[in-house]
Amino acid sequence: MPLCRLCRQDRDLRESHIAPAFFFRWLKATSATGYVRFSQRPNVRIQDGPKMQLLCDDCEQRIGGWERAFADGVFHPFVDGAHPPIRYGPWMALFAASLCWRVVEFLNSQGAGAFSEYDVVDANLVSTAQLRWSRFMLGMDDIPGKHELHCLPLGRIVNVVGPPPA
Repeated sequence: MPLCRLCRQDRDLRESHIAPAFFFRWLKATSATGYVRFSQRPNVRIQDGPKMQLLCDDCEQRIGGWERAFADGVFHPFVDGAHPPIRYGPWMALFAASLCWRVVEFLNSQGAGAFSEYDVVDANLVSTAQLRWSRFMLGMDDIPGKHELHCLPLGRIVNVVGPPPA
């Protein structure tokens, strides 16, 4: 039986989205054609974002809760034009850690070239960060440590106060 990449248990794996499905649903809904295309193959229409055999049901459900909280509390209000105060709960850092962790897992699965432009020190930092994020997501660490994560939902700039540009 395969190993879940997060909890490291022998369990059946699910086809897990790397970036959340709600993001790709929004991309398709707001695109001019109703499809998504990736730069590697611009002539091929994509129905969904990248997925891979990654997580067991339990870990998928765990991450899904953080995704729902982010989608409902941040993403959808933001893209719908409302900018309510963001209620930062414990799910926010966990969502950010899960997203970064999945991207690193995905890139690592793509072969040796994913981090080839990194020197040894930086490549080790990526590996250390990924381990720390997994421990944080599993509740083994209270915080992501020095590999902290930030989410900056930036809207359009409507007014600039200061001297005019030179």
